[in-house]
Amino acid sequence: KFYNCEYRNAMTAIHVGTTLVAHRVREILLIMKYVRQHSQLKNLPVYLYADGSNAVPALQAAVLDTDLTGIILMDCPSSFSEVIQSPQIRDWYSIVVPGILQLYDLPVLNRYLKSRVRYR
Repeated sequence: KFYNCEYRNAMTAIHVGTTLVAHRVREILLIMKYVRQHSQLKNLPVYLYADGSNAVPALQAAVLDTDLTGIILMDCPSSFSEVIQSPQIRDWYSIVVPGILQLYDLPVLNRYLKSRVRYR
């Protein structure tokens, strides 16, 4: 519906005051919490691989969790401005965060992460 496979989920999240991006960031952070508490995993390097609509939450989670060794992204938009300028591209609702450009944009996160982030 409306050129997005997650339209209903995205709109439901926005109507209750959150976003799909926020949910996915929380999920990644919970997984990292589990990894840090697991005796066989806590000392291993952790790389996060994400593509498409999951690349944006992965990028944001990497900023919040410094225990991630690295992050590898595929098909990640270069900027939230890209979403605004190209609304016809499929599945943008999955990464919509109302008002985000008033706070920051994806290049800011990339600069913060520096060598921890790679693109494919």
